[in-house]
Amino acid sequence: MRSNIFTRHPALHVAHTVFIALAVVNFLVFAAVAYRVGGDALSGKVEASQYFLGAKGGYTEVSREVFEYSKMHELSVVVTLPLAILTGFLFGLPRKSGGA
Repeated sequence: MRSNIFTRHPALHVAHTVFIALAVVNFLVFAAVAYRVGGDALSGKVEASQYFLGAKGGYTEVSREVFEYSKMHELSVVVTLPLAILTGFLFGLPRKSGGA
């Protein structure tokens, strides 16, 4: 199935490769930012107009903007990474054209 669909639609091969690469980069950037700022919003909490990122059972207070950024970035990872994995299973991992 993989070679058939990509042979008929070469642009789909390029789009699939780019999508998987962007999903992986998106995840890596999210992980690096979460490490740097002390956690992520979905593990965090909001109490009395104070915003906290959660990590390993602890919390780090941050601004509302950082909290909202973390939440949106994490949601983008929750959507893109599973889609990249699913398309990888369905169509195979992208390979260089002309390879054996």
